Parts: sequence; structure tokens; C-alpha cells
Amino acid sequence: RTKANDIDIPNDNPRKMGFPTEKACLLVRIKPNLCCVNYDTDCIIKSDKAQDVSNREISEAMSPAAREKPLVLVVDDEITAATMLRHVFEREGYSVEIAPDGVKALEIVTTLLPDLILLDIQMPQMDGFEVLRRLRENPTTAAIPTIVVSARARKPSDIVMGLSIGADDYIPKPYAPHELLARARSKMRARQLEESLQQRTQELEVLLRISDALNRHLEYDELFSLVLF
Repeated sequence: RTKANDIDIPNDNPRKMGFPTEKACLLVRIKPNLCCVNYDTDCIIKSDKAQDVSNREISEAMSPAAREKPLVLVVDDEITAATMLRHVFEREGYSVEIAPDGVKALEIVTTLLPDLILLDIQMPQMDGFEVLRRLRENPTTAAIPTIVVSARARKPSDIVMGLSIGADDYIPKPYAPHELLARARSKMRARQLEESLQQRTQELEVLLRISDALNRHLEYDELFSLVLF
């Protein structure tokens, strides 16, 4: 459907233009007395009431709201180890949540979508390897940076297993806090750059669709002028 003052991609098919969320819609800057594009019918609809939409509104429509602080999820059944990790990251300005086992970790991840996961391997109910498998199988959580922090990280076979499943890094216990923080920042920065690139790609795809629709509209006008005159 098309509104008079913007371009609205209906919620029943939000991924048509590559948007990641079910409630996404596209707002495009347009000038009064020009045109709105209806992507459902690929036609141009003239509107005398078209209004400018700010870049801020476009950004909000295409991107999730940013957190005040990056959120780190610590998954470890050892309370002392989990508390130490919490202190390390909270002192650097991060928000931290703790999951005492793999089952609880998956619940928190799907609800909060943390910016980073610090994952132990040896845990009750569900070990870290199985948690990692399920994270990577779920499209919503597959790209969340995950660092395995475990005493088992000293075994080559465990390191190979974790990396092959999809761990972004592997750090043995005991760890050096400064090294852990540096690696965590690196992984989160890489994720942010990847998301930025994906957003730019989506914006370019939208502009190409608009350009194609406008070109077709101009071709129709030229054809009509030849027929009428």
C-alpha cells in the first residue's frame, strides 16, 4: 500500500527489500508535488501532499535502536568465575548479564540479543559446545560474537572443536583481563562494521529500486507523448 506522504512496505512482507525485522518499513525523502513509489505494484503515484522525511526517521526505520552501553552475556556455572568477568567488563563501562547454564543462556540471548557472549564449556544441562551450535543455527543469533573462555581451551582438540562450530575466539583460564578486553572489543567492532556494511547495501538496493521505478515512469511519459502528439 502507498501513503500520501511516504513509502510504506507492508509488515506482511518486510524482507522483500532485505530488512531484518518484521516491523521494518521504508521512508524515503521526497519533495512536495512529486511522486511516491508503490513497491507492491511497481508503479508511480503522484501526490500533492508528499512531505519531507528527515534522515533521522529514515535511520530509525532501517536500524534497531542503539543501547546506551554494550551488553555482555557471561555464560558460566561457576559463580566466582562469572562474577570476576562481570567486574572486568563493568569497570570498562559495559552492561553484564550472567547465565548459570546453557539453557538459561539461550533464553537470555534470544530475549536480549547481547553484543558479546563469553562462553564456558563445562556446564550442567547443556555444555558450551551445544550452546554454540544452537546459536549458530539460529539466524537471529548466528552473528553474535562469541568468545569461549574455558579451562578446556588448553586442549588442541577442544580449540579445534569450538572454532569449527563457530566460536570467534578461544581464551584459556586463567586469562589476562587486558587481553580479554582487547579481543572482546575487536570482535564487537568487527560485528559493528559488518552490520554497517549490510545496512549500506540495503540502502543501495532501495535506491536502485526507486531509480528503476522512476525510469519506467519517464519511459511511459515519453511513450504517451509520442502517441498523443
